[in-house]
Amino acid sequence: QGLVYNPSDPESRAIVRLACLCRQHENGQGVSDDFKQLEREERSALINYLNADGICQQAFLLFNAPAVIENARNAKIGVLRAMRMLLKIYTAAARLYLNSESLVVTIMVDEMAAFAKECKDPEVFEFTYFEIARTSDSQGSLHISPWKLWTDKDALRELEHTTGTFLNLLRKGDHEVDFGHSVMREPTFLKELPNVFPELHYLKGSSETLQKIHCRAIGALLAVYWVALDQDEAFTRGQANNNKLTEKSWRELQQWVGEMSSLEAYDFFPVVFVVILLRAVGEVPRFRGELVPHAKDRRSALEHVIKTERRVLPSYVNLPKKSRRLVKKFIGLDFDPGQLLRAENVPGDLTSVRTMLADVSRKDSEDSEDSQVMTSVTMNLSTRSEEGGHKRCSQDELSTQRRLSDVADEADEDMKTSTFYILTLLFCSFAELSGSMGPESIEGSLFMTEERYVQFKVAKEAMQRLDEGSSEQEVYEGVLEAHAKAGGLPFDPGNPAQRAVVRLA
Repeated sequence: QGLVYNPSDPESRAIVRLACLCRQHENGQGVSDDFKQLEREERSALINYLNADGICQQAFLLFNAPAVIENARNAKIGVLRAMRMLLKIYTAAARLYLNSESLVVTIMVDEMAAFAKECKDPEVFEFTYFEIARTSDSQGSLHISPWKLWTDKDALRELEHTTGTFLNLLRKGDHEVDFGHSVMREPTFLKELPNVFPELHYLKGSSETLQKIHCRAIGALLAVYWVALDQDEAFTRGQANNNKLTEKSWRELQQWVGEMSSLEAYDFFPVVFVVILLRAVGEVPRFRGELVPHAKDRRSALEHVIKTERRVLPSYVNLPKKSRRLVKKFIGLDFDPGQLLRAENVPGDLTSVRTMLADVSRKDSEDSEDSQVMTSVTMNLSTRSEEGGHKRCSQDELSTQRRLSDVADEADEDMKTSTFYILTLLFCSFAELSGSMGPESIEGSLFMTEERYVQFKVAKEAMQRLDEGSSEQEVYEGVLEAHAKAGGLPFDPGNPAQRAVVRLA
């Protein structure tokens, strides 16, 4: 291999071991050069792991490590990145087996070997996360985490096309249109979901926690599907006859969704699907633990991922900028409409929603002012044209006209942006509540019965009053008053005892 071997020099021993692992029988110097490109701390740690003898100190045998390095060397990844990956594996194994009595621990790294062979993007390889499952005190298996970077623009474009085709069927409300070789019926919808929204793979796993998160998400997405395609029988099939969602309530839902999905300037269904998916992903403990170990909750974890590495969320990346902005606002909200349903939260919890609506309204106002400026510029240009077609407007005026051309399109909407925001947020909550009993069954919505829909409607109408200028206290008192009326309880907003009784009820 052309290497100098000094048995008393740990670095020399480590380099020779790496050359053997790399199956470099002639060009050992190349391995040495790659090793020396590592940071000093990386070299020191790798030297310690590669020199551990399993007699005096614990040692790790990374079974199939040669394939990891050889496959990385034969692809676009390179030996240096493979060394760093081996160091990550050694470090994770040492942490997992810290209290093991076994001096020699074998870690099966077959999945990483296969991934090193198929991966074509160095950035994707470096980003890759994994976990080691401890199968015994002396053995474990490496499993690559499902979240990955989407850096291939062609793959993103193909996903965007697939998603567009899929969601267009919901917009048209036509469940007889072919999707691929199948008809867009419920089994096809469920089958295609992971292909259309890859983030669903992040929810797969054998743990009870993951299975519940997955079932709730599927239940919520099915609720959107049932409402969008006017499938009331499918939605209510698991509900008791004496509390089944009524036809009147179903028609209200149809009117609500029909109005929202008909607004061409907004991507209603894409936003709803992505919000539901991202909220579910944010609940996955391993996702938070690996990508944002310092995150306190789902909200902060998702905000961090979107800010620092949104490419692990391809469905979010493919949204138009305006829709991404809306999703970010929803993800960042410290508010759960479901808690308002039960009077579980307090008026102050509505402040984040009120702040969001105020920000949106302020932007609408600024856009309106811009639109007036554009009208003024246009009239000025028109006047110049009448005075003499040979006169040319200034470059600044032309720039202003171009800059504001998009504003007119957005201003010419039948629904305020803030109204769209609040109604979309509420529908996302409706879908999530409808699927909240998914772990029990996804044969219809077990949760959204007529009784619970009436409660939801109270919260919906109350929150809409925020958009109309009501204060948090006024909105909250409206919810309590409605609950009191439904329960036959006396309610005086100024009577603390009555307020407390209604909340407890």
